[in-house]
Amino acid sequence: MHVALHIHALAENEGSSEVVELSVVQGLERVSLGEALGRQVLDQLVDELRLRTPEDTDSRLVEFSFEVVLHADDGAALRQWPEYEFFNEAASWESLAPRLLAYVAACAHGARGDRIWADCETPAGTHAMNALLMQDRKWIPAYIDFLTSCDLDHEVDQAGDLDLAIETYGWHADTCALAAARLVSCHGQFGEEQFQGWLEADLGEYLATDEGRADFAKAVLAEFERDTEQMRHVLALPQEQCHTEFDFWLSFVALAFDTDTFNALQRQVHGRWERARDLAADAGVC
Repeated sequence: MHVALHIHALAENEGSSEVVELSVVQGLERVSLGEALGRQVLDQLVDELRLRTPEDTDSRLVEFSFEVVLHADDGAALRQWPEYEFFNEAASWESLAPRLLAYVAACAHGARGDRIWADCETPAGTHAMNALLMQDRKWIPAYIDFLTSCDLDHEVDQAGDLDLAIETYGWHADTCALAAARLVSCHGQFGEEQFQGWLEADLGEYLATDEGRADFAKAVLAEFERDTEQMRHVLALPQEQCHTEFDFWLSFVALAFDTDTFNALQRQVHGRWERARDLAADAGVC
């Protein structure tokens, strides 16, 4: 028996996807993924993605997906692991986390500078990042960074993925970062609606506590301090326009705070414009 990677890759300006079979392990005697096999598969996937990410963005990948297949000696397929099943198994091994993150990062450099797609609805890297997130809450910051790199103006499953994370971990200082990001860097199509749904459920109860309000206020401030393409674009605007953009996002959280607390939060967020220019001046940029 042997294990092979069946890769489906579609580059820009190509009419159909290319199917490539890469042998990973020969001479298997049992059906198991395991840590060693997971490492080999992930290394091969990252190598393939790097080979298919040329400087010329016009020939970069639009789609990239795969399955891991166990073949008999005569070539017959005995067992198939789709992406989500493979990543769920791989994420159970702590030692493979850096390779999973490397795969997610390698999928970010597709055609036209956008993240590659696994299919017409799923950004490549989604299954890997979801598997890590559901394995351990420590991956929440990495998950937010991943979502920021996705096209959330055409989101499909992200709201459900976020709901599952909240159902799994509940509301704490780290999960407040998910709520704050959903209103700003990961707003997408349904950010406001989802946040309102969380408020009407148990987030409202959490924010009714001193600890909850403090955690959420800290998460909101941290979200506005993030160095994202979106934030850099807004900070480049004239001060009044920048503050208007900030106030649009802040309006979603106003109900979570009393007037004095909200006004203090707003002043700190507005100060981001001045702080950005102070940092630029210190760096000799302006």
